[in-house]
Amino acid sequence: MIDRAITGGPARSETPRALRNRIVPGAVTAMRLAGAATSIAACTLGDSILAVGGAGDASADETSHETSHETSHETSHETSHETSHDSGDGHAPRCDAPQEPPPSAVCSLVVDREGRADNPATAMRFVDVAGAVASAGPGDVICLRAGTYAHSIQLHRGGLEGAPLTLRNYPGELVVVAPPGGDGILIELADGLPAAIGWLVVRGLHIRGATTGIRMTDAHDSVLAGNVITESDRSGIGGTGYRIRVDANTISGTGDESDSNGMHGINGTGAEWTVTNNVLNSNTAFGVHLAGGEFDPAVAAGPEFAGAARWRIVNNTIAHNRNRGAVALWRPSTSDAQIINNIFADNGGNVAIEDEGSGDGHVVRGNIFVGQPLTNLPADRHTADGNVDVDPQLVDAGAGDYRLQSDSPAIDAGLPEDAPPFDIDGRARPQGAGIDVGAYEHCAD
Repeated sequence: MIDRAITGGPARSETPRALRNRIVPGAVTAMRLAGAATSIAACTLGDSILAVGGAGDASADETSHETSHETSHETSHETSHETSHDSGDGHAPRCDAPQEPPPSAVCSLVVDREGRADNPATAMRFVDVAGAVASAGPGDVICLRAGTYAHSIQLHRGGLEGAPLTLRNYPGELVVVAPPGGDGILIELADGLPAAIGWLVVRGLHIRGATTGIRMTDAHDSVLAGNVITESDRSGIGGTGYRIRVDANTISGTGDESDSNGMHGINGTGAEWTVTNNVLNSNTAFGVHLAGGEFDPAVAAGPEFAGAARWRIVNNTIAHNRNRGAVALWRPSTSDAQIINNIFADNGGNVAIEDEGSGDGHVVRGNIFVGQPLTNLPADRHTADGNVDVDPQLVDAGAGDYRLQSDSPAIDAGLPEDAPPFDIDGRARPQGAGIDVGAYEHCAD
């Protein structure tokens, strides 16, 4: 093992230009913490494998013992280098999610404040996050050992195409980022605006009580996957980005009742976001807010970081958001959204998908909704088919268990051509005769 105390050397990459009510994450999150860790394999976007890097801020106020034997919420989401997930006998995929690979196969840098003896011999060890992220470069994977990191983590550099930089939990361990003030994870180029930062991955972290759980400024080609974000003052995930994949996160409890404007599960500006397999529940405002805006070269790295065009919102479960609906389409530069295979259950507001002066070209297909009308979008600005007003029969939504009961109408009811290949728990889709609607694929076993 190579031991580093604080920092590692010069940065090795240059990026290309281009909210608080006490809400428990729910029964499913608790079950994930108690269960075996599942795999988070290579997250990809298009043909590019993505990852995360940069410089972090350290604090002495960190604890590590309280969560060392708990398991993190992680998922397997391979979109180009997929394993078969076949049962081995030519039949349907198995219900169990793939297992986590060993740390020696994952981690190139390890943050370990206790000097554990079981760290991979091939990984550099650091005693704080700042040292690890300052030393990381394209293709590196920074693994945080179990514990509570009571400070923001700032990522000021990116990876490269085909060599992403990744920040994640140590396999099988619970990592909590709980800053007393500020964002949980801040992704922003160090030399300020307007400048882009790309090829980042942040996954497998629990982020609690931050201003925004994960905030980006002009990020591109990046993945935020398998995180559990609770009690943010503002949004769970927010900021400006282009070709961002937000996959298999659980976001709940953002904001408070004093102001529901901007306190969303996901609040994003920029083109071509892909939002899949997320559970967005019990937030103050919308589950997903597409925040279109005009391009201003003084504040954005390029027009792709403005507006909100060509978003794909597919196979999410968005429920019990208190004052607003499931999805908001804001301003004319929000256009061509695809909203497919989602469950919208008992949200606030007047409609599940709310038009707030958006553009046209929206597609709304194969969704299940209950508790409010589907949308107020004008007929000439969207197409809709296969949407059903019916109770999705969730296991125990009141307790935060958003899996499907065995008689749920969401089972086998999804559109296969639009669905992600895995669900929120990393199980292959489909498990039955067809794709299920929502974040969870029902497993008969």
